[in-house]
Amino acid sequence: MADEPLVILVENRDNDGAFIKRVVTDLDKSLHGVWRRDGEPIRFDSVGGAGQMPQEVERRALAVPYRPRLVAVIDSDRKGPGDSESGNARRLRETCERHGLPCWVLAKREAENYLPETLSAIEEHLFDDLPDADRETLATGFGPNLHGCWNLWHVREVRDELRTRGRGDLEHGIGLIRQEL
Repeated sequence: MADEPLVILVENRDNDGAFIKRVVTDLDKSLHGVWRRDGEPIRFDSVGGAGQMPQEVERRALAVPYRPRLVAVIDSDRKGPGDSESGNARRLRETCERHGLPCWVLAKREAENYLPETLSAIEEHLFDDLPDADRETLATGFGPNLHGCWNLWHVREVRDELRTRGRGDLEHGIGLIRQEL
């Protein structure tokens, strides 16, 4: 069991994986160091969406005679700040609790809501003269390439902004991952 990698089960390996890696890189250097070791000590897995995640956790928990090395991460899909988590998030949390596995339901609606608002000088210059109609088009979302935003490393330091926007949720998620190592 000690030789098995820690699996972080997410809705979308590209987008959510990039989000978690960026958060860990900026907020927990020692955990990031573990991540970079040879042999893939931590890896991401996904099953095609939030609806299939409880069944996948159940399958993995019943497939071995010990508690699997697994952390599940899911968007809350809340409609607003006072709203409760989605049915998918609730089912995943309950399944994880039944098997004694950690489940990080994001406090915000989805990972995109944690994106820092800081821009590099290059990006500020790029968007300076952008017409309002183009800004509106861009405001509709990032689409399937969101993970690219988390992979931008040339932006100035975002650690403080991630902490501010996360309001303790990002540190909570990092703590769940760290406990499983």
